[in-house]
Amino acid sequence: MIIYRRKDTTSNNFYARATFPPKPGYKVFSTKTTNQNDAANIARNRYYELAGRQALNLSNYPKSIQSLMDKFFDHIDRKARRTPGEGDTKYRQIYNRFINPFLKSLPPEMRLNDLNKITQWHIDQYWIWRIGYWERRSLEPEMIKSVYGNNRPKYMSMVRNENTRPAFSTLQVEKHLWSSFFKWSVQHGHILPGKTPEVIVPMKPQDGTNINLRGVFTLDEYVKVREHLRAQCRNPVDSKGRRIITHKFRAERLYAWFMLLASVGMRPGECKQLRFRDITLQMNKADGKKYTRVNIRADISKTLPDGSKKGRKAYSFDNDGCYKRIKKWQTIMRECLGRADDDDFIFPKWVNAADRSKDMKYQIAKMDVPFRMMLNHPDVDIHRDELGRNRSSYALRKFYVTQRIKHNTPLPAIAVNTGHSIQVLWKYYQHIQTDDMFEYLTQRLDSVYAQELTQISGDDDNAP
Repeated sequence: MIIYRRKDTTSNNFYARATFPPKPGYKVFSTKTTNQNDAANIARNRYYELAGRQALNLSNYPKSIQSLMDKFFDHIDRKARRTPGEGDTKYRQIYNRFINPFLKSLPPEMRLNDLNKITQWHIDQYWIWRIGYWERRSLEPEMIKSVYGNNRPKYMSMVRNENTRPAFSTLQVEKHLWSSFFKWSVQHGHILPGKTPEVIVPMKPQDGTNINLRGVFTLDEYVKVREHLRAQCRNPVDSKGRRIITHKFRAERLYAWFMLLASVGMRPGECKQLRFRDITLQMNKADGKKYTRVNIRADISKTLPDGSKKGRKAYSFDNDGCYKRIKKWQTIMRECLGRADDDDFIFPKWVNAADRSKDMKYQIAKMDVPFRMMLNHPDVDIHRDELGRNRSSYALRKFYVTQRIKHNTPLPAIAVNTGHSIQVLWKYYQHIQTDDMFEYLTQRLDSVYAQELTQISGDDDNAP
């Protein structure tokens, strides 16, 4: 190891250069001092620290948790066969919205410039910070730019969530993110296995409080929403009663969104990324019946905790009705935008005529926003269910599962079609009562019923 002054800079600080055999090359770092004796001591201590890291098979280049998170997300993208940095995955959203702001809020002496220095205190403080997120946002709203270029507080969702805590299932996703990140960091030599802190969600799931927070539609409410959307499609007008092509486009798009989700039961996040080529019409050769099949590709399916994805084929319960609705929407979309190819997204944003071109790529619309606005419409007014739970597009998935159970569809078939597990179905659909399946539970075979009357019920039970 040597210390020296550099001639290619105006700084008088001493620098150090050290090698760490058997690794090739050397590491250069600044001692940040102009005193030669102090520089020698700093360089010596730094050398011992880096040599110790190498002896423990740790990287000689300590990195902050922020820089390592970016590499971790790129690793997940490659594993899922995505271009690194492509799209805005759920893990990236969690990091940008919660983890990174938390790390920036730490006092300077507790900042994690070296991941290997992370302690249990950091994770415990994160959970405290995270659980009080909305309460803090109400007191210190985020500042954003208005349409006029002025800074203004961002109040979206803040007032509604002021007195709420994050759901247990939401924090579970964040727990999986932390755990997967630590596992990856150990494998790549950024932290020792015994130094990874415990990641445990500091709250318990409570029925009606932390889980089952999403509302569900009854059959009558489903019909009410469907008829309202049909009426909007027949007479698409704006608030001033004007018939504008954009309102026709948005009304038909929302109706197609509603029917597809309710008919197939897929996740809204999967549905919005579908392309027209993903929906096909199949025929059963045995009876000639036609039915709709949706190809949910692996790249748009839900990410598993280990970063992998698995595609599946989903089927609509209404035979070919779903397929016909999507094809009709494709025709209307072609009339409104001038193009609706099989490779285009089914639910794109509106594009003004002046901005359209042959080679443009349509952007995906955020369909849950207009859907929730429609539920708040005075003619509908069912934004919450009878238990006070908010309804969103996800309520259509719950409606699908609920109706399939009532129609005696086996749970394994529902689980495969929706990408659920049987355990999840049992956990989140306990609101279905035996009365809902009365006919299924009481049906009997006549030959078996005659035997049950004598061998199970007994003669006295059947006496007049």
